[in-house]
Amino acid sequence: MKSIKTLTAIIAAAALGSAAQAATLVNVSGEFWSSNNSITNISKALTEIDSRDADTLFSVGRIDYPNGSRGSISNNTSLSSFLGTLGTIQSGTDFVNLNHSVMRFSGFLRIDQGDTFWSVGSDDGFRLEIDGEELATHG
Repeated sequence: MKSIKTLTAIIAAAALGSAAQAATLVNVSGEFWSSNNSITNISKALTEIDSRDADTLFSVGRIDYPNGSRGSISNNTSLSSFLGTLGTIQSGTDFVNLNHSVMRFSGFLRIDQGDTFWSVGSDDGFRLEIDGEELATHG
């Protein structure tokens, strides 16, 4: 089983879509930070994360957002709407304004034999790490 850590900064019209084929997520959790600051790159997202605890904690069964379809975070009216049936808020606030926000997904990934495909969409930045190795970054 490989460790998966995905860090994604999301603002306004950003869309996050991350799908694994031939892989199973195990014990994956999410954290959400709502900010008054403009988060326009991964460095600003990390600063937000390092400055305080997450506003909201949630669990996920699959990372395929928003709601398993292509679209935009700004199409959703709340964090729970964005998570849809793929995630459940465990504690904290169900924010209605998802602009200027940061999400982090952490947990484990069981990869079956064969190819695995990942895609991440974000207009302001993301970082994908597996087993502590940075595989992709933007912003």
